[in-house]
Amino acid sequence: MHKLLLSVGAVVLVSAMPALRAQEPLTIHVNTNLVSLDVVVTDASGHPVAGLTRDDFTVLEDGKPQTVRNFDAWQQRTPMPAAAKVDQYGRADWGDTPLAILVLDQISTDFADSAYAADKLTRYLEAQPKALPVPTMLMLVTDQGYHTLADFTRDREALVTAVKKRPPALPASVARGDTDKVMVQTFVVLQQIALAAAGLKQHKSIIWVGSGFPAFDPADLDEKSEASLHKAIRQTVDLLMDTHTTVYKIDPVPSATSTAPTVDVQASLDAGGDMADIVPLGEDPLTSNFNFNQFAVSTGGQYFYGQNDLDRYFNRAIEQTDEFYTLTYRPPDKDETEPEKFRNIVVKVNRPGLNVVTRQGYYSNEAPEPVPTNKELSVELSTVAMGDIAFTGIGVRVLGLAEGKKPGSIAVTYQIENRSLAWVDGPNGMQTALLTVVLVDVDAKHNILGSNAYRLHPYLAADHANERFTGNIVGRDEVEVSPRTAGLRLIVRDASGRIGTAKISMEALRDLPHPPLPH
Repeated sequence: MHKLLLSVGAVVLVSAMPALRAQEPLTIHVNTNLVSLDVVVTDASGHPVAGLTRDDFTVLEDGKPQTVRNFDAWQQRTPMPAAAKVDQYGRADWGDTPLAILVLDQISTDFADSAYAADKLTRYLEAQPKALPVPTMLMLVTDQGYHTLADFTRDREALVTAVKKRPPALPASVARGDTDKVMVQTFVVLQQIALAAAGLKQHKSIIWVGSGFPAFDPADLDEKSEASLHKAIRQTVDLLMDTHTTVYKIDPVPSATSTAPTVDVQASLDAGGDMADIVPLGEDPLTSNFNFNQFAVSTGGQYFYGQNDLDRYFNRAIEQTDEFYTLTYRPPDKDETEPEKFRNIVVKVNRPGLNVVTRQGYYSNEAPEPVPTNKELSVELSTVAMGDIAFTGIGVRVLGLAEGKKPGSIAVTYQIENRSLAWVDGPNGMQTALLTVVLVDVDAKHNILGSNAYRLHPYLAADHANERFTGNIVGRDEVEVSPRTAGLRLIVRDASGRIGTAKISMEALRDLPHPPLPH
């Protein structure tokens, strides 16, 4: 019996977070009061089909027809801006334009194969217009963590340069046979990307370039590890759904068995094949034969493999990122005796010869999430601190810097946007938000040098409840700064699990009258 250490902490090497003084509930789950589906419809050649209407679609949940309440086609979106507007909290505003997130996998992909994939990605980008068809981010995943190589941009040359300058890395965990770490790291990256983009309401596609974690049978795990795995799967699936995020996988390694499925339900021929199952009604697609390919299909994405057509696969994934229909329906009441049952979704089109790709379902997750321990919360925020991706779930900005009360410390005055927080009922008709605020000192490699964390519980009186949508919270935190500092990072998390971040650069610290920094 294999024991899987499925814990985010398994990939955190350094955590200087102080213990938090209390525990708050983690309540990240899909809003099952309304289900929103992004649906790609393709012809026999795999090209998106335009011109469909609401009446062309039938939506089934657990085999029962649902009423489509809202319907949008991609042709109805506003024109794509050449560059994003930036709000006062530093969040890029691309309107309702879909976003692509390219992830170069160097944790589970052979060095030669990842180098080949990066070269093909470079050639694909160089063949694109100077202004890319969708705003695209580039990330790198290695044994040491995940890093943003380029933020969302339509600048082709910026992405080409970022791919060429990526630091090489060997998949040491795979070489050691440490598949547990590969799986944990993958879940961490997927959840962190979804959380980071929570403040961006449009559709996002994660295009995972590499092998992903290997297939295995959950039945080989001990009982505790299997329960931990299924919890991670449920949370990731629902978080991706809640943030309108789909996963595609492009594997540069030829598949061992490249047979197409005999039945085509939710995936085109490219999406089926050796390791993605067509799931019978009422079954959870991720309970057995679990692998990255099946996971991608379950989110409404596809997987592509083989070295000869990577250019076409990049184009297909980007094309489907931009050209889809959005259908929204209100799901039926759930059976309280099965609060975490997988709810199967099937979308059909009443025109022959067309393929429909959308997510296979969701977990109703009506049961409350268990309260995380202080250690779990500290590990989660340490992971955020050690990455360099900007989190947009909560609006956070720095108002000012000053020398702290303690020698060698920096005080940061910050502002939090009220409307981005999850407010809950407090005593005497008041509203409150349950916040964790962390100020972290990091070095050039994103290792944590020092930090200060505390709870913040703002209250709004009943006659000021509307300030949840219009007001701001101003706070102050300080942290001792190491001579090895490369800057500070402010992190704010609320009880819903949403996170916002703000960076304080070395240049900003040096502008202080008496900065506690090395000369």
